Parts: sequence; structure tokens; C-alpha cells
Amino acid sequence: EHKAQLDEDFDEVRVEEMEEAWNKALQMQEEFRKGLVVEGPHTMNWELKKPPVLRPGANLTKLLDVGERKVASWRQVGLELYHKARVAIVIFSGGMDSRIGEGLPKGTMDIGLLSHKSIFQLYIERVRRLQHLVYRKYRHTTHIPVYIMCNRLNRHVIEVFFRENEFFGMREQDLMLFTQGMAPMVNR
Repeated sequence: EHKAQLDEDFDEVRVEEMEEAWNKALQMQEEFRKGLVVEGPHTMNWELKKPPVLRPGANLTKLLDVGERKVASWRQVGLELYHKARVAIVIFSGGMDSRIGEGLPKGTMDIGLLSHKSIFQLYIERVRRLQHLVYRKYRHTTHIPVYIMCNRLNRHVIEVFFRENEFFGMREQDLMLFTQGMAPMVNR
């Protein structure tokens, strides 16, 4: 079964993309050797009359550096987008625990909070709170879709976890699991 899956994975590999990624990684490695430093995130200035221009790489906004009126405006637009069902939430959960030692998806584990809540439970509670805020503003029930990216090894565990916990009060049809693609590891 594993051999058949591995064969299928290799059939799906886009050689040109793999080669391009490999060459880019080698180029970055060479730049590190030369002492070139990767540029950190760019802090965006929202106090200008025009919105800041996105720069290549990471662009960072510190909410504490943004005026209250602008934050309120963003919050209004965000709630409106949820109300109009124009956005969803995506959670990336492709990895498995390798350091803690339980071998489970990190989102399903008790992470040591006094409440013993898992990361997934905390996320879903926040989504339900968002739904409530949208309802309070628009007096209309809103269901926010949540997509969780899994891998072949953890998808079943995550699905069972949500079923056992009755989706933490969320509608089952609003939670969609999808499986990330796999690519072979390469070295020199």
C-alpha cells in the first residue's frame, strides 16, 4: 500500500517546479555562505493618507501602531465580509508532533492549559465568537466555513477528534478537511 502511494506521489511530481525550487534553495544557501542576510519583515505605515505599498517579502502591521478609527474601520469591513459569506478561515495542520512525543496532530493535543482545551477547540471557539459578533451586528445567522489542511497521516485522526467532540458546537458542514499534496524529499 505504501509503495503504491509512493508511486502515485512520484507520478504527481512536477519535475520543472521541483527543479526550480531546488535551484532557488541552492542559490539561497550560497547567499547565506557569502554572508548575505535575509531581509526581515517590512513594517507598514498606516498613518499616511494613501495605504502603504506592499513590498516584496513579508509586510507587517502592528495593531498598536494603527489609529483607533482605522482599526474600527477594518473590524467593520471584516464583519461585513463574514456577513456576506465572502471569506473563510484556513488552518494549516499538516505536521505531526515530533518533539512532545505523543505522535498526534498538535491541534488535537492538550497543550497544558488549565482548561485542557486543544488548539483546535480554541480556534473553533473563536470562530463561533466571530459568528456571534456578526449576528449581533446584522441580526442574521452567519456560518463561517473553516478549512483544515491535513496530511494523509493525520487526516483521519483529526476527523475522529472533531466528531468525538461534536465539532465543538460548530455545524459539521462548515468544517472541511482537505489533504495537502506530498512531495519527495531530495538531497544532493
